[in-house]
Order: sequence, then C-alpha cells, then structure tokens
Amino acid sequence: MSTEREGTELRRKYHDWCSARIADHFLSLSAEEVYELAQGGREGAVAPEVGSPGSYRALVKRVTDVLVERVDLPSFEEWSAAYGEDPERFEEEMLGFWEEADGG
Repeated sequence: MSTEREGTELRRKYHDWCSARIADHFLSLSAEEVYELAQGGREGAVAPEVGSPGSYRALVKRVTDVLVERVDLPSFEEWSAAYGEDPERFEEEMLGFWEEADGG
C-alpha cells in the first residue's frame, strides 16, 4: 500500500471514529435534550414542526453541530499517534464507513 493511500485510509478511519463518538453522544440524548440543543440550549424548548423532512434534517444538523463543538475529539495528529500504538482499541469503536469508502 502506498504512503498516500495509507494516509487517506487513516484519515477515513479517523473520520469514522469521530462520527461514532458523535453518534454515541447523540443517541444518549433524550428527546427533550435534542430539542433543547437544536434551539440553542434553551430549556423547555418546544419540538419543531414534524412532517417536513427538511425540518428533521435541520434539527439533526443543528444538534450534530453543537455536539461536534462540545465533544472533546482529538486532532487527527493526536488520534493517529494513539491509533498507531493500539489500532484495535479504535477499530472496535468504528462504524465501518471507512471500509465502504474504500470499496470494501
């Protein structure tokens, strides 16, 4: 495997691992917490209009954006150094998207 390809694969693994961390946090939220985050952290936030796929996508995007800011994710450089020491630890936590991107 070429160094460039290895670097690309490692970056895909990093993105996969980070996505899994954000998904774990998202799924641990109650419905009330999801709506609160979507409304900018206001307690007692009311659920947005249901029925429009666009409103659902917007809600998920807003909450995901908040979680990306709040979840302490390592930089790629920090993660790749830790991954190099113990790849199995990280691979157990991945979703498998990096393999799909590789055609596997």
